[in-house]
Amino acid sequence: RIADITIPNLRVLLTPQFDSNAQAVSLLVSITIESPALLRDEVLVTFPSTFSCVCTEHEVDVSDEQGALLLVFEDLGRSSERSWLPARQTVGYVRMTYKVAPSAKEQFKTDGPVLGLHSEQGGLLGSDFAVIPIFPLEEYRTIVQWDLKRAPIGTRAVWTYGEGPCAIERVGPASILRDSVYMVGQIQSNPPSTSSGVRSATYGYYWFGNLPP
Repeated sequence: RIADITIPNLRVLLTPQFDSNAQAVSLLVSITIESPALLRDEVLVTFPSTFSCVCTEHEVDVSDEQGALLLVFEDLGRSSERSWLPARQTVGYVRMTYKVAPSAKEQFKTDGPVLGLHSEQGGLLGSDFAVIPIFPLEEYRTIVQWDLKRAPIGTRAVWTYGEGPCAIERVGPASILRDSVYMVGQIQSNPPSTSSGVRSATYGYYWFGNLPP
């Protein structure tokens, strides 16, 4: 694993937020990029146009080892994405935190792929195109973890590469996160259950509620 030493860690912590009726209403996303060493005006992250929850610098909290980090929005003249650049050189890790709410229902009325965070039977289900931005480097050691400490009893959380809440690690291209799916709530599955952090040796599937006959 010596070759992995220079691969930066990209840590994602997902914390579902619930209302008084134990319905999942949003995801609090905290991302830590270890030692990105970005210069001023280099792209930190890019949000696709399908990501409607972060449109201004007031909707994301960013810091590094020197403290608060101001992001500058760069208009590249492309409606498909929004790039964010640090206003100064970064020092050490960079952490960004923001909230993602379910997408408006009208966003799903298209003939193309359904992209967004869905509210479904008290849970949340969504693709990364609506949950996590795009990162500039080609390869990361990606670590995804869920915080379910304040979740209702029976809550389960699943990432494409395994079931939480404990950390699941994958080494590979940044597109691992972009092409993933996330699900949290009162989840049913086949196989019925799996150990946290373990990927099933066979294909499994997950759903909310009861399946039809």
